Amino acid sequence: MSLNSILPSNEAQELQALVDSLSLEEREVALSIINQFQETGDSSILESLWSIDYERKPVGILEFMNDPYYLGNTFGKRLYPAWIPHLQNIFSPESRAIEIVLSGAIGIGKTNISIACMLYDLYKLLCLRNPQAYYGLTPNTRIVFALFNVTLTLAGNVGLQIWTDTIKESPYFREIATVNPRSVNSILFPKKIDILIGSRFSHSLGQAIYSALLDEANFGHTSAGMSKAASETSKSQVIESYTNIYQRMESRFKGVSGIPGHLYLVSSKRSQSDFLEDYVRKNKGKLTTYIVDEPRYKIKTQVYDEASDRIIPIYSSNETFRVLIGDQIIDSRILRDDEEPPAGYHVEEVPIDHLYSFESNVDDAIRNICGISLFSESSFVTNRDRFRRSINLERKNPVTKETCLLSFDGDDQVRDFILEDELKAGVEECSNSRAIHIDIGVSGDALGFAMSHINGIKKVKNIDMELKTVETNEYTYKVDLMLRLKYQDKDQLPLAKVARFIMYLKDELQVPIGFVSCDGYQSTYMLQLLRANYVETGVISVDRTADAYNLLRNVHYEERIDIPMHDIYNNEMFGLVKDNAKDKVDHGSSNPDGSKGSKDLADAVAGSVYSLTHNKAFQSQVNILKADQIIDMMEVIEKENRMAANAPQSLQQQLFGDAEDDEDEYY
Repeated sequence: MSLNSILPSNEAQELQALVDSLSLEEREVALSIINQFQETGDSSILESLWSIDYERKPVGILEFMNDPYYLGNTFGKRLYPAWIPHLQNIFSPESRAIEIVLSGAIGIGKTNISIACMLYDLYKLLCLRNPQAYYGLTPNTRIVFALFNVTLTLAGNVGLQIWTDTIKESPYFREIATVNPRSVNSILFPKKIDILIGSRFSHSLGQAIYSALLDEANFGHTSAGMSKAASETSKSQVIESYTNIYQRMESRFKGVSGIPGHLYLVSSKRSQSDFLEDYVRKNKGKLTTYIVDEPRYKIKTQVYDEASDRIIPIYSSNETFRVLIGDQIIDSRILRDDEEPPAGYHVEEVPIDHLYSFESNVDDAIRNICGISLFSESSFVTNRDRFRRSINLERKNPVTKETCLLSFDGDDQVRDFILEDELKAGVEECSNSRAIHIDIGVSGDALGFAMSHINGIKKVKNIDMELKTVETNEYTYKVDLMLRLKYQDKDQLPLAKVARFIMYLKDELQVPIGFVSCDGYQSTYMLQLLRANYVETGVISVDRTADAYNLLRNVHYEERIDIPMHDIYNNEMFGLVKDNAKDKVDHGSSNPDGSKGSKDLADAVAGSVYSLTHNKAFQSQVNILKADQIIDMMEVIEKENRMAANAPQSLQQQLFGDAEDDEDEYY
């Protein structure tokens, strides 16, 4: 009977290649082992063969994860049951999986599981008497386990930190490894095995990589401001680097049965154009690629409560609601009970416990909870009713016109458009420092100007990863002034008049101006004028990432902003689109009212709120805190201080940080 008659062709070919690689004596031994298994269900010959190459016979993956001697102190009862079949499949003797792709929702333990799997790879390697000799390497070869992330800081603070903490909880690894208890960066393994952390793939070339983790593996996502050509170049470089790592593992360790280690690719969802998303689509179904791509409610169904030693279910019932997964034509949304979805569109059934998150931000919830990538562009403000509730219809913007026309050389000034008494009344009501942000705009666009301040603290309820209601103290904001300027001469920007207006606010109206920022476009001259008059200034670009806009949207949704009605501002906000690939917010070709797409006022408000949130000088003036709020805020500030312990303290550096040292390191 031939192998082809009893096995699938690919498995038969692999088994035949293994048989062909054996000598006549080895084949006789193999036949004896098979006969012993048939007779007794065990083989003394096989057990003796283990001792030739191994100091100890490795335990199985589930024993490794559950036994307190190995990783049971870290995982054990904390291991989500849904991971068990995946671990069994990855480490099954029949598995040919080399690339392990862990994607899907956030909060399901992808990084922790991948590092546990790497430690199992390491454990099996350490069980060998002489790993270098076993794999045909020179005696002085250092075998490397590599931890990569988007930045070196994340590789160390996330990957290496989890790696080290897990090792410290394991009696086995404490026995076999040397760990410096005063440093998370010093772990020494026997048998010439090293750990490499880094963010540049090129530094791994030339190394004998046995197992590697690429955390946040969408290294190739397009950054804000990057051209399409540059984006494609970036993605091709990532693919090339990734391929080089795979080939390095293959060249050093591949045998008849494949590569013994694994390449772990870990990332949450962003857009359908991401590197990992592309890679999953192209490699789905390959024997060498194992993919876990699950929503949170399929993986994290329970939590272990250590105090009571109980397993607690997360979901309260089997009730669900339906979510339409949108695209570039139709926005994602929650479907009504009686609503039929459009033909051809995917509808996700989501546990009712997640309803609040989807009502707050349906796109983010689809990515983070369902683990589904969206099309590269989608509407940014997806809950307009909730947004409108934050608009103060009873308060008037202290400006005479929604769009003010200003000449370059004429005698007219910005102050001519200001309702001085109304503005002064607002300033007198609260003496906290103001943040001004100016979006100058390119030629032909309007200039957006917004002045805001922190006016208090609000308790905000949210739902955490374990679906518990948590209450936090968050700042509230008041927008004093929104101003939209256009110029009679399109190519002439009368920025000196804008600077003169700021000095009018400061000197004549006695507005306490703490910080003035611009988007950087043609702003140098105006910022120099202001600095010469002792106004602290800086550059903030709300276009680089979506951070400033995400903050502004949350402030609106949580009704933490007192902002007057302004039709153009609302129109701009409703017309914004999110580029999920670039993590950037921009205007569309047209606004909802049919006017040309714009975000002049939206940029200005987003920039001013961002300044207030990221500058402790503004926050220190909020003196209405109660005792419990003070304690909560102190904890937040202490955490921020710990994270920024080595960061420079100037305002510019507080807002933007320094460029990161991006060298790889050995430990």
